[in-house]
Amino acid sequence: MEHEVFVPVLPEPVRAALGDASRVARSVPGLQREAREGAEPVAGRLKVRIAGHSITYRGALRVTERTGGAEPAFSVDGEGTEARGSGGVRLSLTIRLLPADGGTTMAFSGTAKAQGRAAEFEPAAVASAARRLLDRFARRLAEGVADGSGAGAET
Repeated sequence: MEHEVFVPVLPEPVRAALGDASRVARSVPGLQREAREGAEPVAGRLKVRIAGHSITYRGALRVTERTGGAEPAFSVDGEGTEARGSGGVRLSLTIRLLPADGGTTMAFSGTAKAQGRAAEFEPAAVASAARRLLDRFARRLAEGVADGSGAGAET
């Protein structure tokens, strides 16, 4: 999967926000974080909607900055199990921060594997839900950087 989201914030503040586990956690829509503020990895419960159905996962997500590239980049590795059920998901993403006029393009690329309920949906519905989650994450991260709070409004 590949997806790009423009945010009206320069790359360096976005890079700093992605390097802070608390700011990342506050920016993930639908995440109820475990009481381990500031700790890595980001762990908790994530509620997602796919094709009108809600699925809650318990799991963890680790965001690691990559060094040595032409532009700032991060690796995102996560896994979770269904809160009710035996299914699970595993994901591996790369986020590249590309300078753009008036802000930054967050370029997401990666893969995800699902078992259980998420695997029962059409691939297009799952991809749509993933893009929507990435759009909302990027927007909330940028809002937090822009207003100085560290993340967008809580959900």
